[in-house]
Formats: sequence, C-alpha cells, structure tokens
Amino acid sequence: MEVLLEELDQIVLLLPVQLSKKHSRKQNKRLIIAYFVFWTFFLILQILCIQLHRFYILINLFMDGSTLIVLLVILAIVVPMFIKKVNQGEVGLIEFLGKYTKTANPGIVFLFPGIETLRKIDIREQVINVPEQQIITRDNVGVAVDGIVYIQINDPTKAQYEISNVFMAVINLAQTSLRSVLGTMALDETLSNRETINAKLLESLDRETGKWGVKVMRVEIKKLEPPKDIQDSMSKQMKAEREKRALILEAEGYKQSQITKNEGDKQAKILQAEGERQSQILQAE
Repeated sequence: MEVLLEELDQIVLLLPVQLSKKHSRKQNKRLIIAYFVFWTFFLILQILCIQLHRFYILINLFMDGSTLIVLLVILAIVVPMFIKKVNQGEVGLIEFLGKYTKTANPGIVFLFPGIETLRKIDIREQVINVPEQQIITRDNVGVAVDGIVYIQINDPTKAQYEISNVFMAVINLAQTSLRSVLGTMALDETLSNRETINAKLLESLDRETGKWGVKVMRVEIKKLEPPKDIQDSMSKQMKAEREKRALILEAEGYKQSQITKNEGDKQAKILQAEGERQSQILQAE
C-alpha cells in the first residue's frame, strides 16, 4: 500500500512538468483542469488507503476471541443508534436538535444519536372509535349514539406539529358534530335518516380537520338507541299498527267475500229465471 502511494506521488509531481510553452493556451488550460481533477482523485484515494490501513491494524489487534466478541457486542449496541427503519405505510419526520428538518420515506435512515431524532407517522387509513354519548333530539328525547370515523393523514408535518394529539382531537370533534347534527332533528328523523346524518358529519369533520393534515374518508353511526321506555312505546305502537292492519285486511277480506257471494247468488237467480222463461216459451210452442 505504501508503494502504491509513492507511485501516485510521483505521478502527481510530474504533472506540472507537462505544462510548457510548447502547448497552446487552450491545451495548457485542459492540462490544468486534468491536473486538479487527478489531484482531487489522488487525495480521496490516499485518504481511503490510510483508513483501510488503519482498519487492517485494528483487525490484527483484536484477533483474539474475547476481544472480538466484545467488539461485536459494542457494534450491536451502537449501530442501531445510528440506523433506523421506516416501514411501508409510514413516513419518518427527522428532527435536528428538536427542529424538523426533513421527511424520510420508507427504508433505512441514518441518524446522529443525541442530535437527530426520528418520529414515525402512520399514513395508512385508520379507524377511530367515537365513544357512546347521550344526545337530546329536537323533541327532547335522549338517545345513545356512538360511531366510527375513517381517517387518513395526508400531511404528516401538520398532523405532528399543528396539534398535540390529532386522534383525540378528531374524537372530540366527532362527538361535538354528532350533538350539533342530531340536536336539530326529531327522534323519528334520526332513526330513519342515518345516511343523511353520516353525510353531514363527513362534511363537517373533513372541513375542520383539513388544517391538521387529516382527510376524513367515511363516517358511520354504529349505535342509535332511544331510552328503554321509548323503545317499549315504539314496540307497542308498531304492534298496534300491525294489529290494525290485520283487522283492516280481515274486514276487507270479509267484505269482498260477501260481495262475491251476493254476486254469485244474483247471477244464480238470473240464470234460474232465464231458464224458467225459456222453458215456458218452449211449452207454449
């Protein structure tokens, strides 16, 4: 390795001799550029050779088994501090002394421990459960409501630095929006217009969460139940309605059967009278 460095030194020292008055200015300019390019390459190669030589010396020093094991253990502890992994479906926010500097894509990320930190943000579509709450409708009936919200983070920097806890913020906003929407509707409307409620909630949430770098994909109401006594009253009402419809259908059936029977009797009498008249005519002839 030392012989190689000496030969490179000789080549570098001989390069300025090539610059002479025999060459034109343009040729000398090209030689100067070539000289500096080669000199830069030589310096890089020299540094690389020195580092390789030092590494070779270290390997010779640590050839015994116990020292080599200790070295490997140290490397196993230190290397993960410098190398981090960002999984598919995530992005990494790199901070330098607490200040955001850049965003890392999925793959291997190299960091300086103690100076740089990595915050992983999941950018896949996620499901948030909205806890059950009691809401008073327009006609003063309390209903128990819960739901789910599907969101996706489309701006990781805003989701991390514009608000302290984006998921808790979405939950609280969803609960508030539920109270606002259902509070303007009667009980019957809330039970029969779930699609309308979902659409209104989606529009409201998506408008408010945009500043946090969050996109609301879907909103679904899971549970919408009135109190037990209201459910019993509704059940009795439905039962009464069914019985009423059954009685009406039964009366309509009886009416139709009587009409049909009377029509049959009438037709039978007409046919009987016609038969008697024809019989009298035949007897007279």
